[in-house]
Amino acid sequence: MTDTIDFNEILDMWDVDSKITEENLFDTAMGVARLHAKYIRFYIEIKQSLLTKEQELKKLKFYLNKYYLGHATQEELMVLKRPQYQYTHTKTDIKDIIKSDMLYLSKESEYKEISIMSEAITEIIASINKMSFNIKNIVEYKKYLAGVV
Repeated sequence: MTDTIDFNEILDMWDVDSKITEENLFDTAMGVARLHAKYIRFYIEIKQSLLTKEQELKKLKFYLNKYYLGHATQEELMVLKRPQYQYTHTKTDIKDIIKSDMLYLSKESEYKEISIMSEAITEIIASINKMSFNIKNIVEYKKYLAGVV
């Protein structure tokens, strides 16, 4: 997860914000723009975190590639917190070795977690964009039931 966003808190907020009842139809309709702005901020923050994690993952993959080839610099070894690698592998083997490296798996997991958050917040925003339409349909249905059509 990101440093500043607790995704469970966002989901809890959405549970409250997404409720449309007869009592809050007007307030919900008037608050759609506010909701959109609220969740767009989360979207931007999550996307920025996703881009950062993606860059970190690419950089780590580059460092690990050099490490497993036995060509890592002292600076790269310090970043990886490892001694120089002593074994020889083909470049093809190294791809598989990197994919099973615990540090890589950890960073990849962080990236995937934020990616899931990004997809979820995109869906929330899509729901907000449809909210006015849904409210209009509820009002039309209530008119129909009341015989006002």
